[in-house]
Amino acid sequence: MPSAHRYRTASRVFPTVVLAALAVVLVVATLMQLGTQRSGAATESPRGEIRVDQVGYVPDEPKYAYLMAPSRSLGAARYEVRDEQGRTVLTGWVGASTGNWNSGYPDVRVIDLGSLRREGTYRVHVTGPVTATSPPFSIASRQKLLVPLTAGHVRFFQAERDGENVISSVLHRRPSHLNDRNATVYRTPRYSPDGETLLDAGLVADAELVDVSGGWFDAGDFLKFTQTTSYTVATMLLAERTAPRIPGLAAETDHGLEWLDRVTRAEWCRVPACRCGRRSVGNFPCDHRTRLSAPGSGRGGRLAVERGLCTRAGGGGAALHRAGDVRRR
Repeated sequence: MPSAHRYRTASRVFPTVVLAALAVVLVVATLMQLGTQRSGAATESPRGEIRVDQVGYVPDEPKYAYLMAPSRSLGAARYEVRDEQGRTVLTGWVGASTGNWNSGYPDVRVIDLGSLRREGTYRVHVTGPVTATSPPFSIASRQKLLVPLTAGHVRFFQAERDGENVISSVLHRRPSHLNDRNATVYRTPRYSPDGETLLDAGLVADAELVDVSGGWFDAGDFLKFTQTTSYTVATMLLAERTAPRIPGLAAETDHGLEWLDRVTRAEWCRVPACRCGRRSVGNFPCDHRTRLSAPGSGRGGRLAVERGLCTRAGGGGAALHRAGDVRRR
């Protein structure tokens, strides 16, 4: 008959064996799980990025998204578009390559969303050799999408007005750079090939003074260009044709047209010369390294422009032609 000591010994050994066995099982299970995770990580598709129109799309316009992929092997990549409830509303294959974005995204593919016409909020999801999910984007009417955006642009350009005809209710603006009514014209100087260095000893002024007052500042600074003004006026005219009832749009378009028409009739060049130390237009490196007078400072420094051939056949002429087309409608 076993002694009480042997029972006590067995009662101590049995739990120890069971615990050791459980520990072995747990270790094996953990290793198997880690192996599965590593295998999954090794086969997981690289992630890309999807670019969509941040403003949104109008139902009846062409609509495209762009897949930026970290590799070029995208032959089997598919996409699906889901609505806010997660329902798939459109599927297809990613389109042809448009080239590379940079070294990190050597392949950019087109995703055609043209058949998506129902108003709402959506996301694009890509699966296959690359995975990606787009930010949410909207499909809505022109009234919902474009009118608020255009109204914001109108206010921006109202704030960018130069000269006497400013709008005081916008950012408390006051007349600015009135000396631009009598801007000095300079002969075309010689620059280094990179445009950084003036090679002549100085600028040679002509006796002629020209009126380049008004217009808009360029990109938030105090330069003014016929090229950028032409582009701005053309886009405003297109917006005016699409949404003619936006408050202030027609008046702002006219403000740009008046300046563009006046300066493109002159006999001096649209690419003005740099005159460091005084307010000037044109030569980017010099102008942006010079302290210029602020918009509310009244007359400001006198503008310097460069003599040369100024033609209306370029952007200015296109904008003026577009004006006639829009206003006839």
